[in-house]
Amino acid sequence: MHRFITKTVITASAVCLMLSGLAGCTKKSGDVNNNAVVGITQEPGIFDPHTVVAAGDEEIIFNVYEGLYKYDYEGNLNPCLATDVEISADASVYTFTIRDSVKFHDGSDLDAADVVYSLKRAAGLLDTQDGTALVSELDSIKDVAVAADGRVEVTLESPNSELLCYFTTGIIPEGYDNCQKVQV
Repeated sequence: MHRFITKTVITASAVCLMLSGLAGCTKKSGDVNNNAVVGITQEPGIFDPHTVVAAGDEEIIFNVYEGLYKYDYEGNLNPCLATDVEISADASVYTFTIRDSVKFHDGSDLDAADVVYSLKRAAGLLDTQDGTALVSELDSIKDVAVAADGRVEVTLESPNSELLCYFTTGIIPEGYDNCQKVQV
């Protein structure tokens, strides 16, 4: 009998603990806190979305920078900073419509010039670079420019119908090149 009572008390305690844990996960009326806390077990080594290689750093970068497209939790590629893309019939030109009303962490607005700068930097096309792509998958980009209608036009050296998945690379503000290594 004593053993039965002990098991019952332990089981009831466990159920109460689980229920109190679930109650802590509910949203209170009027609570508008949209913050997320992400626990990562290593110190970041670099914050450059175009040169990051360590898995832990990539995990951080994924939560800091956005690309024109982004994978969701089911593995689907969805528009992110772009709202739409048109790919030419021969797959040599990708034309992106950039999302309105997006701001960087410093409050500045995202515009087509930021996207052009970021993609040129990732592809190694800036005047200050030696032509080596920082994101090797984007080395087939020949030019990136703002089209007359304000969209961003990416011209490739040769057709590539499978390049869209690499436009997940992070977009940074135009002229920003201070994604230095973190001093630990």
